[in-house]
Amino acid sequence: MTTYNTNEPLGSASAKVLYDNAQNFDHLSNDRVNETWDDRFGVPRLTWHGMEVKHSEQMDSFENEFNNFLVNSGYQFLGDYEDGPLTFSARNQYTRYEGQYWRLNTETDVPFTTTGTDATSWELDVTHFSLIDGDTLRQEITNGTLPYGEDTIGNIFGRTLKYFGAVGDGETDDTAALLLADEWSISTGRPVYVRAGEYKILNAEIGGHYIFDSGAWIVNETLGATDNILISRNSLKLHGLNARVGCIAWPTSGNYGNALLIGGYYQPADDSGLVSDVEVYDFTIIGTTTAFSGQAMEGLGNIENVKVKRGKCIGQGTGMLFHWGGDVDLSNPHTGTVTYSHHPRNIEVEDVQFLSADGVTPRAIGLYFSACYNVKANNIYGERCPALISAKPGDVYEQVAVARDKGKVHTGIDIRNCHSRLPPDTNSAMIAITGVPDTYRTTETRLSALDPSSPSDINAENITVDLGTAAYTNPMILVRGAKNVKGSFNVVGGKNTVNPWALIDYTVKSKIRVSGSCPGGVSGRGYSSSVSDHAQHCDESVTYSSSMVGFKLQTFTQTGITLQSAVSVGNTSVSVQSTADAIIFYGAMLYSGAAYIGKVTRTTWLTAGVTNTIPVTKSSNAVSSGSAITSYLTSEGLKVTGTISGFMYNIQSTNTWGIDFAVNIERGYRGGILCDGTYCRSAKFSGSYDGVGWEDGAAVNVNIHVTATTVRNVTINGCRFDADETNPTIDNHVLFSTTGHAGVIISENTGTNPSAVAFSIGNSTVAEAYSMQQIFGNHINGIQAPVATATGLYVGGYYRGAVRNNAVPTAGYWNVGDKLDRVTIVAGGQEGWVCSAAGSPGTWVGYGVVASS
Repeated sequence: MTTYNTNEPLGSASAKVLYDNAQNFDHLSNDRVNETWDDRFGVPRLTWHGMEVKHSEQMDSFENEFNNFLVNSGYQFLGDYEDGPLTFSARNQYTRYEGQYWRLNTETDVPFTTTGTDATSWELDVTHFSLIDGDTLRQEITNGTLPYGEDTIGNIFGRTLKYFGAVGDGETDDTAALLLADEWSISTGRPVYVRAGEYKILNAEIGGHYIFDSGAWIVNETLGATDNILISRNSLKLHGLNARVGCIAWPTSGNYGNALLIGGYYQPADDSGLVSDVEVYDFTIIGTTTAFSGQAMEGLGNIENVKVKRGKCIGQGTGMLFHWGGDVDLSNPHTGTVTYSHHPRNIEVEDVQFLSADGVTPRAIGLYFSACYNVKANNIYGERCPALISAKPGDVYEQVAVARDKGKVHTGIDIRNCHSRLPPDTNSAMIAITGVPDTYRTTETRLSALDPSSPSDINAENITVDLGTAAYTNPMILVRGAKNVKGSFNVVGGKNTVNPWALIDYTVKSKIRVSGSCPGGVSGRGYSSSVSDHAQHCDESVTYSSSMVGFKLQTFTQTGITLQSAVSVGNTSVSVQSTADAIIFYGAMLYSGAAYIGKVTRTTWLTAGVTNTIPVTKSSNAVSSGSAITSYLTSEGLKVTGTISGFMYNIQSTNTWGIDFAVNIERGYRGGILCDGTYCRSAKFSGSYDGVGWEDGAAVNVNIHVTATTVRNVTINGCRFDADETNPTIDNHVLFSTTGHAGVIISENTGTNPSAVAFSIGNSTVAEAYSMQQIFGNHINGIQAPVATATGLYVGGYYRGAVRNNAVPTAGYWNVGDKLDRVTIVAGGQEGWVCSAAGSPGTWVGYGVVASS
C-alpha cells in the first residue's frame, strides 16, 4: 500500500501524492512477488506480474476447455506428435504439434501411421492432416459433418437437413430425410438447419425445431386431393420457413391442400387430438397459380397456443384459416351432421402480409377465423385481397361444442391495425364480422349472435381499406348479425365510389367508429342498442347525387310471410310460411298490418314453402290465419355520435325507430338529417348543425327534415343551429312534412335565423291525447313556427300555448281543456281561447279579458 494515503482527488500535484504515485508505478512495473498492489485510494490493482499469472491461468483454462470440448464432441486424443509414431485407426482421433491440434484430412485413408517425431518427418506427415481451428469447427458445425457420439457437436448446435440424407434439388422426394431429422430434433430438443435448396416434401408430420436459410424452400406443387406438404405435431417450430405450394386437384376439404396443416377437420371427442405450442416465424409461402388451389396454412379443431408472426403469403392458394373441427365425415365434409366440435383458441397472427403474386392480379382470401376464441390478429396487410379478414361462428357456432369450449366460441376475437389496399370489388368484404352460422350442421337449435344465450365478443380496431380511384359497388367493411363488437374502420380514397363502403347489418350492443372521405358513405340496417361514432367527410368537389349519403340507416323489413294458423292474445309463438328462405332475428317485431303481435324471442330460420314456428313474446292482438306478417328489426337504442360533413344528406334514416342523433352535422349539400319512409318513431335529435344547405337550389334545404308519413314521439332538444353565424342558404332548421305526428317536442334549441321559419310544422291531426307539437324554450331570434301553428307545451295534461295569427285554430286535433293565447294584446280584448269539445279542429270558446291597466 502507499505511504501517505492522503486521499486527495485525481490531478493533485502535492508532493505526498507525487511520492505515492511514483511508489505505485514502481510496484506496478517491477514487482515480481505481489500479484496485486493497493493504489493510493486503497483499491487493489493487478501488477504486471499479476497480469502475466492471470493470462497464463486463462490460457491453461482455454486449452482444458478445448480439450474437453473435443472429447465431448467424439474426438480421441492420441498424444503429442513428438511422442509417436502414432497410428490413427479412426477419423475422430487427433494429435498435437507445437500447440495446435490436427486430425486426418478426408483424402487420407485409415489406418494411418506417422513417419516420425520431429520437424523433418512433420513436413511429410502434415500433408495428411487438417488443422482443427475455430474456422474449421464453425464450418463443420454449420454442415453437421463432425464426428458424433453421445454428445456430439451436431447434438449441441443442431444438424442440417442434408445430414439426414435430403438432396434439396426440388425433384427428389426428401420426405424420409425430413422425418429422420424430425425424430432427432424432438429427441434432442435441438434444431435442424435447412440450408439453401429446394426440398420436395409430401404429407410429412413433424414436431421438431427448424431454422431455414433465406434460400431454403420446402416445395410441392403437385398436391393431390388429400395431400398436404407439412402436418404439425405438438411443439413444432418453423423459423424462417419458405414454402411453395400448388395443387393438381381440388382439396376435398380444408383438411388438405395446405403448405402447413395444424390439427384436423376430423378429430376424436376427447383431447387426444390436441395440437399445441406451434410457432411459425419469419416465413414466406408462395402459391402456384393453377386451376386448383389450397391454402398456405389451416388450423383445425382442437389446437391451441399457435403463433404465426412476420410472414408473407403470396399469390393464389395462400389463405390462412383457423376453423372448428369435430366428428366431420370427410367423405361429406361440408354438409354432414356434426355431433361435437372442437374450436381453435389462443391463436396469435402478427405482422403477416397477404399479397398478390404480381401486384395486379387479385389473390384469394387472407385470414379466416371460423368458430374460434381468444385469437389475436395484429398488423395484417392485404393487397388485392378480397377477404383479408373474416371472423365468423362457422357452421356449428357453439351448439355442440365440447365442454372446454362451451360458452367461449366467437369471443376474445381481437383484430388490430389492419390495412387492405385495393381489394377486388366482390361481395366478399375486405373484413367480414358476422354472427350468423353458415350451413346448418347440427340437430341442435340454431342460433345467431343476437340471441342472448350466444357468446360473442369482438374487437376490430384501426382497420383501413384503401379504395384508390376505383368505383366500388360492394361494401368492403361488413358487420352482420353480430353482437358486442368494438371497432374502428377507416376508408382511404374511394372518391369515385357512390355506394356504401361499409355495411352494419342487424348488429347489437356494439360500439363502432367509421371515418374517411368516401362519398358512398356507410349503411346500417337493424343496427340497434349500440353507439355509431363518425368522422366522415365528403369531398365537396364531387358531382353530387342522391346516393351520396354519409350514414344511411333503415329498419330491416321482411315481408312475404303468411300466418298458417290464427294467433290469439297471449300466444307465445306463431306458425308461418315464407315465400323465400329468410332469417327472422331475435328482437324483430312482428306486425299484421297495424296490429302488433310480439317480439321474436329466438332467431328463426325460415325455409321457403315450409311451415315454421317463430317464438315471440305474448301476443298483444288476435290475428286470423292467412294474414300477411311483416317483420321489423329496428335500430332502437342506436346512438349516433361524432361528425359527418359534406354529403348530399349527411344522414338519411328510413323508417326511423328509437335512434338518438347526438351528432354534429356540417356542410350537408342539400340537408343535414333526412328521416323518410312510412314512419319515424321515438327519435331524438341533439348536436350542432353548421353550414347545411349550400346547394341553395330548388329543393328545400333543411337541417332536420322529417318526411315520414307517420311520426311519433320525436324530440329535438339542445341543438345548436348555425349558432356562430347566420346561414343564408338554410330554409328551415326543422321541417315536418306531415301533420300525422304525435308527441313531437322541439325545445331548448339555439341558433341564428334561417331564411324562413325555424321550425316548419303544422298542427297535429292525430286524434290522441298529448298529440300536439310542443315548441318551447328555444333561443332563436325571429319566426319560430308558421303563423297558424301553435307553440307551447302540456301542463297537467292540457296544452298551453299561443298562435301568431291571433285566431281560433282551423287545423289539428284538440282535446277539451287545451288553451291558446293571443300573441297580440289589446286592452279590453280577449285573452285567448279554450277547447270546449274535442275534435279537428274542435270547438273553441273565448276566455279572459285583458285589463286596461
